Amino acid sequence: MSIHRLPTAAPRKVHQPSIRAVRQFKAANPWPGEHKLPHEREAVSLVAQAGRSPELLILLAMMKVMAPEQRQAVQDAVHRIHFAAGDDVSLLASSLIAGIGRDGQ
Repeated sequence: MSIHRLPTAAPRKVHQPSIRAVRQFKAANPWPGEHKLPHEREAVSLVAQAGRSPELLILLAMMKVMAPEQRQAVQDAVHRIHFAAGDDVSLLASSLIAGIGRDGQ
């Protein structure tokens, strides 16, 4: 099998100076915040929206120290409740518990 160059192919690599400018800008202006994955940012924003009650903080701490199997069982139960109820509170709980355990593990 041989490779044939098409007559319509560019004779050389196309230079894109805008890419170089973007890289230089990013190097000169680093991101001021901490890099987080989208699911981590979502979990943080959901916790902020839910309000910081003592109960919520205690439950979040308990979920963090649970074994992965126990955490998965709780997550499954919350998802079942969400699919049965379908309201905003169960959606928030389901999203919160899905974000727990991904960071730091």
